[in-house]
Amino acid sequence: MLDTRFGRADHAVPSPGGWSRVPKAGYLAGVTRSACALLGVGSSHSAPVLDEEQWAWLRTQLTNSTASAHLIVSSVQVLTSAAAVESWGHFPRERRRLLSLLEETRPRGALLLSGDVHYAELAGAPRAALPPGAELLEVTSSGLTHACGLGAVGGPLCGLQHRLFASHRLPTPHDARRPLPPLPPSAVAALRALGGPAAGAYPFLNFGSAELRWPSDPARCEPSAPPSSPTGCGAIVVRIHHALDGGTALEHSLPLGLTAGQEAERWRAAQALPTIFDAAAELRAAVAALAGGALAAGLLCCCGCRRLARGRGRAAQRQSKRD
Repeated sequence: MLDTRFGRADHAVPSPGGWSRVPKAGYLAGVTRSACALLGVGSSHSAPVLDEEQWAWLRTQLTNSTASAHLIVSSVQVLTSAAAVESWGHFPRERRRLLSLLEETRPRGALLLSGDVHYAELAGAPRAALPPGAELLEVTSSGLTHACGLGAVGGPLCGLQHRLFASHRLPTPHDARRPLPPLPPSAVAALRALGGPAAGAYPFLNFGSAELRWPSDPARCEPSAPPSSPTGCGAIVVRIHHALDGGTALEHSLPLGLTAGQEAERWRAAQALPTIFDAAAELRAAVAALAGGALAAGLLCCCGCRRLARGRGRAAQRQSKRD
């Protein structure tokens, strides 16, 4: 479990989220973080998330561990591409350092667990060289008392964010059949406008669980075999549950028993995922292209209207001369 507060420095632009006298300071903090990413402010921010003592401890634990599964807990997300939320992405040097350490030490069955965002999602990076399920890298579960999908304002914003910044997220087979809990009218309207919850995300009250399924016969374990088969190596089955009734909203299985090379490949894939600054740059380019297209269309429309007006004026002059 990582302590991401004691040794953490400020963002490139300090967050106003802790300003107790400012109403809705959390929204202001999200706007500030988003604006910084869109403008590229903080893309080379080198401030720490963990102090050096904790980095040394983490390296020792990952290097010397003989465990078959490792659950690494961070209070904030690591792999998200959404700049509005608190994450390691606002500390790019530290994010690279963490993912490089995981690639170097290759802990078996490593999975990041995070929260703090008021929604749940599954993050990862598919690779052809990895067996099915090994793409899962991070599970976010948040929260039991607050959820971004329930607010009249936050609900639509949350859904829009999930669609604009989805490059880090894994859709799951459970998405298509998950039931929705009872919702207030504002949340229902927001969902209808957005076409339902985004794949791989759950924006309502939730909690998570992780079930370790050990191989039935460790001596016959084959990394290439399906986890549930007699020669499978087991799996970590993670689920996101509805907080109201415990039903499953999202589900994914991370196979155990991967080779050291496959474990390293998982975290190399993580490093290739778009960062919050990459995603913001893509959005900025898309907005610029749309704005440019709108401006060009407006100019063409103006030119066409002027020509049409001139043509009508000339026709009126000719008609008046004939009269």
